[in-house]
Amino acid sequence: MKLLVIEDHPSLRELLLKHLQRSGFVVDVAEHGRQAMAMLRLCRYDAMLLDLGLPDMDGLSLLAARNSTRNSDLPCIILTAYDSLERRIAGLDAGADDYLLKPFAMPEL
Repeated sequence: MKLLVIEDHPSLRELLLKHLQRSGFVVDVAEHGRQAMAMLRLCRYDAMLLDLGLPDMDGLSLLAARNSTRNSDLPCIILTAYDSLERRIAGLDAGADDYLLKPFAMPEL
């Protein structure tokens, strides 16, 4: 299973990469939205983990833009510190399959 992890925080990105690889996943990582969009256009993924607080765009914009890529049906789990009910609903309404609040436990993920 090939995953795309979109996370701007370097230590969390590295932790996710190592944990997911140890769990048997093939993982590509992106630090910002533009990089993630390019990867979504080039490669086919089985799922993505998406941080909403990216430095160059809102993660919900990226989630909506995936529809213009070869990954339009890509399952998505949002990983974010945004904990308001409105943001959770917006994320799920935008097409996310789940919404995990940071900090989270790796077994939960």
